[in-house]
Amino acid sequence: MKLSEKPLGEQPPLVIDAYCTLGVESDESLGVEALLASMERLHVAQSLIAPDSRELAVQNRSGNSRISALARKYPDKLVAAFSVNPWRKNAILLAQQAREEGGRVLILAPHRQGCHLGDSLWDPLLEWAGISNIPVYAHASPTASGTPGQLYFLAERHPRVRFLLGRGGTSDYAADMRPLLDLAPENLWYDFGFVRPSVMASYAKAAPSRFCFASCAPQNDPALELNLLRTHIPAELFPGVLGENFKTFLNS
Repeated sequence: MKLSEKPLGEQPPLVIDAYCTLGVESDESLGVEALLASMERLHVAQSLIAPDSRELAVQNRSGNSRISALARKYPDKLVAAFSVNPWRKNAILLAQQAREEGGRVLILAPHRQGCHLGDSLWDPLLEWAGISNIPVYAHASPTASGTPGQLYFLAERHPRVRFLLGRGGTSDYAADMRPLLDLAPENLWYDFGFVRPSVMASYAKAAPSRFCFASCAPQNDPALELNLLRTHIPAELFPGVLGENFKTFLNS
C-alpha cells in the first residue's frame, strides 16, 4: 500500500529529506523556492540543506553562511548543514562559526576536499564534532576517495560521533555494504540516495533503525526516490526510514 492510499484518518509517517544541495551551478542548480514547492507537493516536512561543490571545496565560510541564513528564514522546514575543508589551518574556527550561525550537521566531502574518507586529516574536526555533539554526514563515492569501509574505520576511531553514510555507498560500492551492515557500528546511520532498488529491502531489514530517505536533489528526483522506497521496502519500516531514523540521527 502506498502512503497516499492509507485510510482516511490514519496519520501518515513524518517525512524528512536527509540531503539536498542548494546551488546555482551545473547539476546542483536548485533554489530555495523550488525546494520548498517540491516539499509541499510531496508532503516532506523538513529537508537538510547543504552547500554546493564549490562551497564544500573552497568557499566554506560564505557557503556555510548562505545555507544557515536560508535555514533561519525557514526554521520549521530547513535544517542547515555545513562543511570545512580539513586542509584549512583554521578549520576548527570555521566549524565553530558555522555552528554559531545555526549549522547542525557537518559534511565530509572527500571527493571535493582532497583526501580520502578514512584519512587522519579529519580527526581534529571530528574530535570537535564529538565534543560539540554535531552529527556528521559523509559522502560515499563517486570515487574511491569515499568508500563504506573507509567510513567504518573513521567511525571506529571516533565513537562519540554519529555518522551518516551518504548515498548508502551507492552502486559503485554495493559489495562493501553487506560487511558494514553485519558489523553494525552503533554510531553509523545510512541513507538511500541513489541506492539500487534491488537491494533496498535487504538493506532496510538489516538496519531498520538506521536507514533514512534522502533525495539528493537536484541530482536525483525526490518523487522517484520516495516512490522507490514505498515500493521496495516493507510498509512497517516506512515511519523509521522516511523520517524517524534521521530525526534520531540529528537529536541523539
